[in-house]
This record gives sequence, C-alpha cells and structure tokens, in this order.
Amino acid sequence: MAPSLPPSSSTAADGAGSASAIVSGDASGYHVLRIEGYSRIKSAVPSSEYVESRSFRAAGHTWAVWYYPNGNCPEYADYISICLVLKDTVANHLMVQLVFSFIDQVEKQKPSYVRTVEPNKYVRHGSWGRRKFVRMAELEQSARLKDDCFTVRCDIVVIGKPHAKDTTAATPSILVPPPDWPQHFRALLLSEQGADVRFRVGGQKFAAHRCVSRYGRLSSTRSSLAL
Repeated sequence: MAPSLPPSSSTAADGAGSASAIVSGDASGYHVLRIEGYSRIKSAVPSSEYVESRSFRAAGHTWAVWYYPNGNCPEYADYISICLVLKDTVANHLMVQLVFSFIDQVEKQKPSYVRTVEPNKYVRHGSWGRRKFVRMAELEQSARLKDDCFTVRCDIVVIGKPHAKDTTAATPSILVPPPDWPQHFRALLLSEQGADVRFRVGGQKFAAHRCVSRYGRLSSTRSSLAL
C-alpha cells in the first residue's frame, strides 16, 4: 500500500474548527412618556379621543404614542388605552413587538407594570397597543400616580430578516480530574519502575524511589538500607 501523504495546508485549514450563527437582525429602542396633570387631562379629553406625543426616533423609524385618558372606545371608558403609531412611510410593512410599562423611578428605568403586545404588522399611520393598559381606579389608588403624574416606557422591537454571520469558534474545554497522589504512588511502588533504592525489612526487600522516600535523607551512593 502506498504511504499516505500529509495533508496540504489548504486541506488542514479546511479541517480547522469554525463557527457561525443565525441572527434575527432585530432593531430595538424605547421611548419614555411622562403624563403630567393626569386628572386635568382626563377631564378635558373624552373617551375615544387621544393626545399624541411628540414624534421620536427608535429602532430605525419615527413613531408617536397615542394616549387615551378615557379609553379608545366607550366600551373601555374605565381604562387608560395607549398605542404606538408609525409615522414613517415604508415600502412594505414592519413586524413590530411592543412592551408598555410603568416606570416608578425614571432614573433607574425599572419597569414595575408590564403589558406586552404581540408582534403585528405596521404600515404608515398604523397603530397597535393596549386598550386595557390599566384601569383608572387602580392607577389612582396606586403609588405610581404621584403629584398627579406618572411615567410610561414603550419598548419597541422591529423584527428584521434573519441572516447568517461568522462567529469565533469556542475552544473546547478539557476537564482535568484532581490528582490522586496516594494511588499514583502505590502504583509506582508496586510496578518498581524507575526504582533506585531498596529497603530490606525483616529479610524482605522493597523497591523505592529516592525522590519520594519518607525515611530521611539517603546518601547518593547508597542503594540499599537495612531496617
């Protein structure tokens, strides 16, 4: 049989480890909206009507929040409704997931009351949100309403087209068990491999190793010791 040749450099490179990932390509952002003068706004804006926030940029697009202080329809007049509207013109549509949450401490950005909106298709001026974001009576009795004000955070995720990308291959880790020194020494003594000194005890000889002897210092010229 002809001897096998060592692999060429290109073959060796092909055999090296590699890694890749499939990522969603999402874009995300958020907007914090503060409602100041809750009770006065509630009295001034009837059910089914909204107040629009200023436009803002997030997740690569322009949006606004519609705040319905008395619900977005008479059926939900006991609730606050809140929606996100797309202000951009898009060629097709966007798939968007939303999360609305109360922010008790704006500085720390910790959501304490979360309402998620499942992914939906957005076109220009399309809007999605929560008709029953919170019951007004519940808000008015809670600590979230302070000095007739509260703050809402809207998190936006625009779901992008999945794509592949290269990643760094992880080096496999090898778990090394802890050494069992007594067992290793026992096997070494029983095998007598590398023994360079012998002990005679009661007429019986035992092989040992000078470097691991525990019977005191041995002369480098002595090869046996009688006990």
